[in-house]
Amino acid sequence: SSGINAEYGVHQTAVYSAPTILQEVIARCVEREIQMKGHGDAYHTQLPQIMKDGCSQIMAACQDAGLDVVEPFGGYFILVDTSPLGLEFDTSQVEYDIQCVHWLTEHKKLAGIPLSLFFGKNKHISEKYIRLCFAKSEGTLKTGGDIIRDITK
Repeated sequence: SSGINAEYGVHQTAVYSAPTILQEVIARCVEREIQMKGHGDAYHTQLPQIMKDGCSQIMAACQDAGLDVVEPFGGYFILVDTSPLGLEFDTSQVEYDIQCVHWLTEHKKLAGIPLSLFFGKNKHISEKYIRLCFAKSEGTLKTGGDIIRDITK
């Protein structure tokens, strides 16, 4: 299966590029996962649910704040339309989303990723969208959710 192939690739890479102690740790982790395959405690069983829960928490916070979101079908980020925030920036030299992310970080302590960085000459497509990561600890998700819910106040 693709999961076993991925683990094999990690193991193969670890053999020639990692210190011996790290190889031992990786080997023990792989052995544990093989033993736990199909059980609820297995990392590969838990991870999808953890990511789904984190995504749901951040999406709900955004929706509570009146922000439109694009739900992902994979990955660790949601796209958020920042238009409802009503922020205005001079975009003659720096894209709106880059300035928005800086403003959110400085004034609201919320870190995001500007989407325009992923576009070449078509940066206008993502002008007011940013990416928010939901692959975070429970505490960080709660704090981020609280910040997002208060963001329009």
